[in-house]
Amino acid sequence: DTRLTRPLDCRLLKYARGDRPDATRPVDIRPSTVTLRLDRIVTRLVPVAVPLAGGLPAGLRLLRPPAPDPASVRISGPARRVNAIDSIRVAPIDLGSLGEDAVVEAPLDPAALAPVGVAPARVTVRFAIGADTDAQPERPAPPP
Repeated sequence: DTRLTRPLDCRLLKYARGDRPDATRPVDIRPSTVTLRLDRIVTRLVPVAVPLAGGLPAGLRLLRPPAPDPASVRISGPARRVNAIDSIRVAPIDLGSLGEDAVVEAPLDPAALAPVGVAPARVTVRFAIGADTDAQPERPAPPP
């Protein structure tokens, strides 16, 4: 990562043909310098995180944590930004809409990470959902 400061000079100005009247001549530029910050572009793999929302329908439970496929995605961009990212999240998945052994196509949000690029842009999340054997069946109320 490098920071460069360069002076600006009137001789650096270029005009499109016909845009500069003969009587016009720049004599000064403000600011007189420009500072450029150059970042290295890096690429690395980061894990996919799957946030969950809501609860499963009654009588069901997660048999194991959701499994994103691929489990990691490749990110590329300025080193300063890429190195600050520890994982990529998909949009929260509503458990209430899932049944047994559900599969959800989940988009990643590369716009939220700009200027960092993400590949692939979607992951498949597999859920192992089964009957909750610990759940107590509802019993009818005793007669009054």
